[in-house]
Amino acid sequence: IEDLEKSSSIFTLIKNFNADVGCEISERLTGLYKEAKISYKDTAKNKQIEHTETAKDIKSGDSLKIDDRVENKAEAIKLCKAKLHEKNKHRVTANFSMVGNPLFVAGINVNLVGYGKRSGKFHITMSRHSIDRSGGYITEWEGYRVFD
Repeated sequence: IEDLEKSSSIFTLIKNFNADVGCEISERLTGLYKEAKISYKDTAKNKQIEHTETAKDIKSGDSLKIDDRVENKAEAIKLCKAKLHEKNKHRVTANFSMVGNPLFVAGINVNLVGYGKRSGKFHITMSRHSIDRSGGYITEWEGYRVFD
């Protein structure tokens, strides 16, 4: 997922310019984690492995305690980053319904422009394509904001 999130946006959607039928962008203010901490005692080596990873884009939040086993400091860093990202990635989510486009599929990134502080790169996690007589071809997608 990390590689997909880091990839370039394939499309740019500009508010009131592209044919969006419906749009909802929401921001979660609770249940966010400012940091992740791991502390593991390797009894075989009698060595304590500790690491704290801080989320750069979250000003306040809880501390995530990780109890998983790690072999070394590098593994602790990687695990803290991954768990912190997983817990915070749905902080800003988008649900769109727009004129159909078969290229809007799960796994791509799109830029949203003109949506104020919620503008930015979004990673699509789900897309649904439908055709009906009254509405024509519609693409609906859900995604979350990618913070670099």
